[in-house]
Amino acid sequence: MVRREILYAMLEIEGPDPEVWAGPIFIHVPKAAGSSILATGVKSTPGHKPLSFYLRHRPKGVKMPVTFAVVRHPVDRYISAFYFLRGGGINPQDAHWAARHIPPEMDHNAFAERLAERPDYLRQLHLQPQAPMLTDGAGNIAVDHVLRIESLRADWPAFAEAHGLAPDLPEKNTGAAHPGGRPPPTTERCLEILRRVYAADFAKLGYTGESAAKTP
Repeated sequence: MVRREILYAMLEIEGPDPEVWAGPIFIHVPKAAGSSILATGVKSTPGHKPLSFYLRHRPKGVKMPVTFAVVRHPVDRYISAFYFLRGGGINPQDAHWAARHIPPEMDHNAFAERLAERPDYLRQLHLQPQAPMLTDGAGNIAVDHVLRIESLRADWPAFAEAHGLAPDLPEKNTGAAHPGGRPPPTTERCLEILRRVYAADFAKLGYTGESAAKTP
C-alpha cells in the first residue's frame, strides 16, 4: 500500500508517461467498464486520474490528444460500487475503508442513509461523483467523447475504429454487484438520497429516471 501511495505521489509531481500524449487518453471513471477499456491497450495513467490531471501536466507546445471516458447511470454505479466495496474492493485500502464503514449485513439502501449524513464518504474513490472527473477549470464537461456503459457494446466498434483502438472489448471485472446475485430492490428513500448526492452526475451527464436498479 505504501508503494502504491508513493507511485501516485510521484505521478502528481512528474505527470503521466510521455507516451500518453500520443493519445487518445482514457479518463478512467471507477466502476464504469474501465477494466475492459484498459484491456484494449488504450493510453491511461495508473489509478483514476481526472481530466484536470492531464490538462495540468500537458507539456508546453503539445496539443491535447483526444480524450474519452465511459460513464454509468448514477444509481447503477452506486449499487455496483457499494457491493464491490462491501466485498473488499480491489486493494487493501478499499478493504480497510469498507471494514470501518460498511457492516457485512448492510445493503445499499441502508448505506445511502449514511452517505446522506456523511458527505466525506464521497472521498472514497469508488463513491466519488463522475462529473468532476470530466470537467475543466470552469466546471464544464470537457472530455471530447463521453460514452455510456449502457450502450458501450454497440458504440465501441465504431469509436475504436475512428481512433485506432482495438475493436474487441473484452469482459473484465463483470462479477455480480451483489454476492447473492441481484441486489434487493432499491427503495424510494434511497433513490431520493442518490438524486441529491449525485445531482451533478444526473444533470451534467444527462441521466434521468431510476434505471433498472430498482427492479429486483
